[in-house]
Amino acid sequence: MRVGSECFSCISRLIDVASELSTCNADMRKRARQEAIDILEREFNSDVVPAILSTNILRALKAITGNPDPFVEVKRKEIDFAREASSRINPPKNLRSMVEYSALGNTLDFFKEPESLLEKVDRFPGFVHDDVDEFAGRLPSARKILYLADNAGECFFDNPLVAYLAKDKEVTYVVKDSSAQNDITYDDLEYAGLLNRMGKVITTGDDAIGIDLATASEEMARMLQTSDLIIAKGMGNYETLSELPISDKILHLLMAKCEPVASSLNAPKNSYLAIIR
Repeated sequence: MRVGSECFSCISRLIDVASELSTCNADMRKRARQEAIDILEREFNSDVVPAILSTNILRALKAITGNPDPFVEVKRKEIDFAREASSRINPPKNLRSMVEYSALGNTLDFFKEPESLLEKVDRFPGFVHDDVDEFAGRLPSARKILYLADNAGECFFDNPLVAYLAKDKEVTYVVKDSSAQNDITYDDLEYAGLLNRMGKVITTGDDAIGIDLATASEEMARMLQTSDLIIAKGMGNYETLSELPISDKILHLLMAKCEPVASSLNAPKNSYLAIIR
């Protein structure tokens, strides 16, 4: 997916948030923010993928400030909240409810307080595009399933579906190798206490938002090709995977939180989708 007109202001907002979190030094923060804005103005064009541009900007902020994980406290707060919130929800009992539960976790967003998730907990509105039955129909013939994680707190909402699929499938749960906004890393999964409950766990090999084959590990690239089905959580994975020549085996599970993504998917903003592509 390429950028839309609203992406410039959204990435500008990301720069403000990330700069604030990166350093307490006012002069360094000012310099880092200006460098990030320069990259945004220089690289923003109709052919760029928003997740990849955001990755380049976050890398620059980390390099200038020397802070390898500006969002670490945001992620810890999100994980702590999601752990407690998920414990108060009746666990899903069947495949459809597990997919819905996993999608519900994608409500979490670094631009929002994690408590916004509670608005949806007792009244999941359903999917505006619903390929859950088609996904279920493909499971019997699938042996290897790749599960691409997204926001840090979502792991608690992913766990029931991962556990269900892992009963008779080879499930690989994919996290970031190092900080990519509030996406979950190996260390975050360990902090959440779920490292040994998510099947096989690998990292993308990089700090890219979504999947960027230019910097991802060879293992990550190989797994994308050899997996029978891929579950991809969130907008960053949609933005990047939709640019790759992989088709008809990816189940995108996400809340379309911005107009460009919603428009790309022909869906209302803030709707939930379970769409095979």
